[in-house]
Amino acid sequence: MRHLGTIGLVLAFLLAEVTALRYYGNLFLAHFSAPVFATPPDFLCYWTNGAIARGQLPASAGAAVGPFLYPPSFLLVAAPLSLLSQKTAYLVWLGGTNLAAAAAARWVGMSPRAIVLSLLSPPNLYCIATGQTGALLAASQLLAFGLAERHPIVAGLSASLLIIKPQFMLLAPICFLVSGNFRALAAFLTGILLWCLLPALFFGPDLWPHFLHAEPAISRVVMDRPWPEPYEGVLISWFIMLRSLGAGLSLAYTGQFLVSLVAACGTAMLWFKHRAPNSARLTTTLCLTALAAPYGYLYDIPALAMSLANDMERDQRTALACAIFWLISGFYLFISMTSFVSGALFLSLLAGYFYQMARPENMRLIPVNLPRSKP
Repeated sequence: MRHLGTIGLVLAFLLAEVTALRYYGNLFLAHFSAPVFATPPDFLCYWTNGAIARGQLPASAGAAVGPFLYPPSFLLVAAPLSLLSQKTAYLVWLGGTNLAAAAAARWVGMSPRAIVLSLLSPPNLYCIATGQTGALLAASQLLAFGLAERHPIVAGLSASLLIIKPQFMLLAPICFLVSGNFRALAAFLTGILLWCLLPALFFGPDLWPHFLHAEPAISRVVMDRPWPEPYEGVLISWFIMLRSLGAGLSLAYTGQFLVSLVAACGTAMLWFKHRAPNSARLTTTLCLTALAAPYGYLYDIPALAMSLANDMERDQRTALACAIFWLISGFYLFISMTSFVSGALFLSLLAGYFYQMARPENMRLIPVNLPRSKP
């Protein structure tokens, strides 16, 4: 019976991987199949706005690629990329961000097998195919939540890098504050100040006022569009799940606010009660971080895939949860467009499961962030 269960898990992973590789692999190869490199729209937006910030392109060029909804801090990454051709920049971006994610995973104690499996996870393959920021977010999140005790300064500065997608930064200061890790909190606040000042220094002081004036209005238009829009099928927030079930804007916003509040409280309790780091705490924190964000995509959670793969490596009890994650993320677009956007519901169940796994009496997982004692 145990062998049948193992075979079932292996088949689940293979089915999810084959499906994701076929779909996202074809999407990735399509960029190179045309006579002229077809830059992924998301990455083209980064590259173009980086070139605008450097004065290489006029400001009007931004209208052709859509709104740039990232804080000016992200231009510190986009501007250097725009020095390269779009094709070269895309490949450098993919290589650099995935290497950073893998290096961060090794630093927090994940095994090479878990890292390889997670880099092939459906969320990360989707990130690769679209040139999105998920791998960079993964590196920042793993270091922020996985190194808080061993290297608080590194953790705090890494958490501040999440300013490129600030909705995923909301819970980091709570983690540091309630656990009494004031060095990490100070590094986090210093990093935020640094990433705010540097874009103004390099690209001009008007960037932040323009962003703070224009971005909320544009974001509200994107959030308020009726279901279904093409991009909404891969969102993972409670807001979009409620919208997909027919809820009006007021109910969806209220529901998301309450979920974000519960996620913040759950994070505070988790880090206050379970200060000793373990992989279940890391997984729970990543789930709650995704739930707290009102706007997040499947490609924003490669860090969660990495943590789940690591959990499965350390404790067989988590293998089923990991396999279900692979299956749901592999077929997520099909599930969303034929029923409802169920990612938030699954993340909530996953957070609850790993929250109770993080309790000391339930832990058989090896602590991932404690230095090994000397013989």
